[in-house]
Amino acid sequence: MKLRPVVNRLAYSALVLAAPAVLTTQLLPGCGTDAETNADAQADAPNDVQSVSPDGGDASVQATGPYVLFGPSNATTTHLIDLQGNEAHKWNHTVRPGQSVRLLDDGRLFRTERIDPNLFEQGGTGGGVALYDWEGAKKWSYTYATASHWQHHDAEYMPNGHVLLIAWEVKTRDEATAGGRKAELTAQGGIWSEQLIEVDPTNDAIVWEWHAWDHLIDVGVAASSQPTRIDPNAGVKSTEVDWLHINSVRYNASLDQIAVSVHNANELWIIDHSTTKDEAKSHKGGKQGRGGDLLYRWGNAANYGGSNPNVLSGQHDVEWIPDGLPGAGHILIFDNGFSRNYSRVVEIQQPVNADGSYTFVNGTYGPDTLLWEYRANPENSFRAAHTSGSQRLPSGNTMITDGPGGRIFEVTTKGDTVWEYSAKATDGQKGQVFRAERYEGAFSGFAGKTLTAGGPVAFDAVGGGGGGGGGQDGGKGDGGIKGDGGIKGDGGPKVDGGKP
Repeated sequence: MKLRPVVNRLAYSALVLAAPAVLTTQLLPGCGTDAETNADAQADAPNDVQSVSPDGGDASVQATGPYVLFGPSNATTTHLIDLQGNEAHKWNHTVRPGQSVRLLDDGRLFRTERIDPNLFEQGGTGGGVALYDWEGAKKWSYTYATASHWQHHDAEYMPNGHVLLIAWEVKTRDEATAGGRKAELTAQGGIWSEQLIEVDPTNDAIVWEWHAWDHLIDVGVAASSQPTRIDPNAGVKSTEVDWLHINSVRYNASLDQIAVSVHNANELWIIDHSTTKDEAKSHKGGKQGRGGDLLYRWGNAANYGGSNPNVLSGQHDVEWIPDGLPGAGHILIFDNGFSRNYSRVVEIQQPVNADGSYTFVNGTYGPDTLLWEYRANPENSFRAAHTSGSQRLPSGNTMITDGPGGRIFEVTTKGDTVWEYSAKATDGQKGQVFRAERYEGAFSGFAGKTLTAGGPVAFDAVGGGGGGGGGQDGGKGDGGIKGDGGIKGDGGPKVDGGKP
């Protein structure tokens, strides 16, 4: 690898830790790292980094794993890179992601997609999901986008081949106040609640569903007396329509449970998937006998009258650490620090029992201490206000996605940064990344596939320069839509509010 003049292609930096010496590649001065203007996207890095520029690689050279997958929110491409920053594979699409992208065990690409015209113009908006083969052909797609409901943020491909989607669903002002929402906190156009649906791709049937609205506390009852239900007024301070803003979904097959990140509640919730459709609407049934009520919640105990010193702040990407990895079974959370001046990643050991139930002690779900936490040094040198994620690696290290900065980096248990990659479009825009995913070289999805070290990634930025809509998860180039909430327009719900 040799020094060369800067070219008008994707700007990136990659830090690779190699024994006995540190082998790194990092952007040459003048390539536009945004170090001066994007302090939120920067973290501590080794001081002995050698600044070089990649020579673009050789497309005839076989790439070697691990690989990192990401789909820029402001582009219509998905990229797989090796740890030297070379592009090993690329998928071309006709629309932007609707945020998450993931590889399946058979090598297919599972991608959420943005549907336009978009009636729910809010951070993380999507509208549908699709499956692509290795060559980039779309093999299946499903649209869940109408004036009453709209898929957003994330989706999960289940072991049985079904697909779990997150979707907003509209509740009128009358429905909202009848459910216990305070009138002064309810926009004239109503609010958006949340639902999960499970789709069978063989026939596109919805085979299971869960609606947050079915699990509100009884009107007039204190939240502390029904801690497994949802208080429609907890933490609400305005008439913003996007009331809960779930931004990630994960399925645990061994427990038959679903975990979601609820951004505006500053909590993670776990739900019983063993219920029938009817049981999921109720407070009884399923393995745990609670129907669709919450089995577990953590991150903001004040929402149900509890007390816990650990408080999340606008978190994303709640992940069960998979079997076989350090910390298996624990939960990893990217805590954005929406109301703080720093972001962090936390690992908790949730109080799950052998039967899949959760311990509830003194009116609160634990734990009250963290197993592990990553913060930059100094802590305010890293803040990703929205999107972002984390993933435990086989080494015990953790890969972190700084979503708004388009920066993906790996840290040790001690917090040292040992690898880093930053994506930028050809015009210099940040390549905002909802969440990157890493795959080891032995990943089954690579069997029989040719992956070549094809040089730096290049993509053209499209749209407003963000995550599709204003609010928590990026979006419009002006920093997001601001206002006092409300659904308005020509028959379809359009948000007039959102967090900047």
